[in-house]
Amino acid sequence: MVRKFLIYSIKSANLAAKNLLRKDFDLKGVKKIIVILPQGLGDVLISTPAIRALKKRFKNARVDILAYPWSSFVLNGNPDVGKIIERKGAWFFKILREKYDLAVNFELFMDNLISFFAGAKYRIGYAIEDNDLLLHKAAPYIKDRHVITYALDVVNLIGAKSDARMDIFIPSSAEKKIKQLIKKEKMRKIIAIAPGGGNNPYKKSPGKVWSWKKYVEVIDNMDHDSTFVILGDKNDSEIAGKIIKNVKNLKIYDFTGKMGIFESAALIKNSKLFIGNDSFLMHVASALDTPLISLFGPTNPKRLAPLNKKAIYIKKGENIEDINPSDVLKTVKSLKSR
Repeated sequence: MVRKFLIYSIKSANLAAKNLLRKDFDLKGVKKIIVILPQGLGDVLISTPAIRALKKRFKNARVDILAYPWSSFVLNGNPDVGKIIERKGAWFFKILREKYDLAVNFELFMDNLISFFAGAKYRIGYAIEDNDLLLHKAAPYIKDRHVITYALDVVNLIGAKSDARMDIFIPSSAEKKIKQLIKKEKMRKIIAIAPGGGNNPYKKSPGKVWSWKKYVEVIDNMDHDSTFVILGDKNDSEIAGKIIKNVKNLKIYDFTGKMGIFESAALIKNSKLFIGNDSFLMHVASALDTPLISLFGPTNPKRLAPLNKKAIYIKKGENIEDINPSDVLKTVKSLKSR
């Protein structure tokens, strides 16, 4: 009831705001832009093509980011990004002081209130249900449209365009560390395995995780001249431990919870193949153009699967366990023939 009243009130304010909008709003005068990002690590990475498009469109403007503390680091080193404001402490007052010309919201409709009350002169975002409230322009929702394309639809409303390539910038220190590791351990033909995922702080999705026993079967039936590396955070250590304990291949390393994101990215960059569930590391592999096979269960690959030509996704139903090891092994052969 309260939510309905709130939506009704905002709708009324929205109509008033749109009527007050100056039709001659000058985009040439845009100097400060704030981009409001979703919570997940993958969501932040998915937003990078749109951020790049904004910077390309408004070359002399500063593109700032409002992000969550646990995912903002994904944008470290990104030359298209100005300030990164994390949602902690007095973050709203930091936004208020900036007096932004343009606000781009990739979050849900409640975050439109942030740009509205912060006084952003021009506001754009998604048109999902009531999500266009308090926005001057919104990109219409299209079922099964890829999330990267949908974000680009939003910025295209103001003439900002880009390709769908995601950006992740690996520090030279991480690159150097991984090169030394590869040399020391004499790793060759590296295959990266990401058997975990679904562990965002705001949402747990165990249904996205394929059985460790099936990963064991896949590894045991692949090229034993390869070096296998298992990647993920500390939440993935249990499943990684079971894989390590049961595989026949001796050239396998468990780095779950032992490597930072950028070190893992550097290792993926040096891999000949990535196999994993729908997760942040899947998006990292896509951003680095590493050949990859992604496994989908309850989530929609039409919206989330990697777009690069070296990527193939597998989905056989809403239950990820419907995928068999033989499906993955066949896909490995198919990917090699590309």
